[in-house]
Amino acid sequence: MACGPVSSLREVRAEILELGCDTPGCTAQRLGPPPAGALLSVRDVSVRYGTKVALEAVDLDVYQDRVTALIGPSGCGKTSLLSCLNRMTDLVPGCTVSGSIRFDGRDVATEQDTGWLRRSVGMVFQRPNPFPLSIRDNIWLPLKEHGCKHSELAARTEEVLTQVGLWNEVKERLDQPALSLSGGQQQRLCIARALTLRPRLLLMDEPCSALDPLSTEVIERLILDLRGTVSIVIVTHNLAQARRVADDVVVFWNHDDSGCVIEAGEAEAVFANPRQPDTVAYLSGLRG
Repeated sequence: MACGPVSSLREVRAEILELGCDTPGCTAQRLGPPPAGALLSVRDVSVRYGTKVALEAVDLDVYQDRVTALIGPSGCGKTSLLSCLNRMTDLVPGCTVSGSIRFDGRDVATEQDTGWLRRSVGMVFQRPNPFPLSIRDNIWLPLKEHGCKHSELAARTEEVLTQVGLWNEVKERLDQPALSLSGGQQQRLCIARALTLRPRLLLMDEPCSALDPLSTEVIERLILDLRGTVSIVIVTHNLAQARRVADDVVVFWNHDDSGCVIEAGEAEAVFANPRQPDTVAYLSGLRG
């Protein structure tokens, strides 16, 4: 079967529904040596929780100052991959990671300076998780932990809260509890907190899934505003959102009960002319 543009999906509906994961062309993506321009390169990465294989032989590249969306059905290991990129998997009992992850030319698995890694790779979770502290202290805490001078704290606070569009909303109540903010404001505060250390890579695990449409729109505008200043990897199940914010797309799939990457490329090309039968089926809503 030829996987043509999405516009031809109706013509191949019956054929797609009969495809299995062993269909020729539906194989895991394999890439060569990391390209010179990649900020992050993942090669042959597998993740296991005990005997359960969550990810199998994943290859992908993330480029400087671009937004990369990880899409695919639930249970394909997208969040597991994010956790590998800043070694949060170190905190999960029974989790083992194999393969190569290189960030900014350095081997993440063997990196001894975990402080550098935490500063360089920020993380925003699915649900807003502000610290049970004041708005101000949510920003000051990571800055103090990483040695920011006290004389710089106020300016850095204003900088990141302005960056996420929150400064004018909270500047008169910085000492109020962060948990008094709305859900959308809390998520923007968490993004600001992740940006305080000026990371080169920001990981976002479904950052809008717990938000209302208006708050989602604000977060999406923020992602677009951040493009060009920080590289972003976002997990989303919202295909329309991926179309709106992503420069590049990586399609995950579940083959033989473990996740893998079946297709990747510039977002416009993947959505307009997917190459893999499973990608066609997923983008058309016939699978996943």
